[in-house]
Amino acid sequence: MSFVPHKACALAIGLQAELGVEAPGTKYLIPLPGGADAMNNRKNYSFFQYSGVQWQRALHETEGEYTEGTLTVPLIPTFLASVDELLHMWLWGRDATPGAYAQSYYATVYRDLGNIVEMYLDVKCTGGTINVDYGAQFASVELNVTGIKAPTEVAWPAVDLTMFAIAPYRYSGAALSLLTAEGAPLGSSSVTRNHSIKWDNKNVSPQDMGVLNGSTFPVALPEEALAEWGGTFDKYFTEADLYRAFLLGSEGQYILTLNQVIGAAAIATFTFPRILYTEDPLKLPDSGLVKEEGIAWEALGSMDGATPACTIEEVG
Repeated sequence: MSFVPHKACALAIGLQAELGVEAPGTKYLIPLPGGADAMNNRKNYSFFQYSGVQWQRALHETEGEYTEGTLTVPLIPTFLASVDELLHMWLWGRDATPGAYAQSYYATVYRDLGNIVEMYLDVKCTGGTINVDYGAQFASVELNVTGIKAPTEVAWPAVDLTMFAIAPYRYSGAALSLLTAEGAPLGSSSVTRNHSIKWDNKNVSPQDMGVLNGSTFPVALPEEALAEWGGTFDKYFTEADLYRAFLLGSEGQYILTLNQVIGAAAIATFTFPRILYTEDPLKLPDSGLVKEEGIAWEALGSMDGATPACTIEEVG
């Protein structure tokens, strides 16, 4: 009888070159500060019985299988660069090859639970949330992941430990720039907190990708469009410019910069050139200071399609 301490568990990821083929090359051990609800094999069973003399359920079938889960990962410098880096390519990368139709990339996920090591092929990140707030241990990204293959037992692969050796971005290195009204200058904002940036990679649902091909799993997990972005944050009501922009329906801009303040220098920048404020609750409080809590915004690409709704860059 082997009881497995939580510290013995591990999760690693490698980027695949093609559907159905295990990731070649480097597999990265992923820091999981709070554990992970990944991966869970969804059997989606239905149970039934015939009428007549059958008085109890006797038959079952799956309505379609897939795996899914969530991962919370610290934002690690050097792993957000836009060229061939694991996190950026898996989370936000799209294949620009003609005829590839801007599809995202699959990964192979390895999970060590002590008494069993599993490999999940063909896993995509279908969206997630970037969180930055005062007092948090690190800037983080919460990933929604879905896979379209059943897990198989394997030996634990050789892994790269680099992500454990680099300090993550911290809230003290975060800076916000906001353009609150069309035609106004882009300026820094130092009175906000609780920033949450969400994206949806617009994957077709696993249920819709089930076909009659001799498998209970979806045939693929394609995207039907580029990612949709939006976010929320809170702000002290030190001026009314943003609130006026919300009332007028004016477009703005949003730039989040994360500056690494421990170890080697690095800067990650999330740029949204067009945003529209969709909510800006402004209440009369019964104590404390007046705040705009739950400001919400949606990001837009350019009308000609040349400028994406979000650009993510990292230098250093």
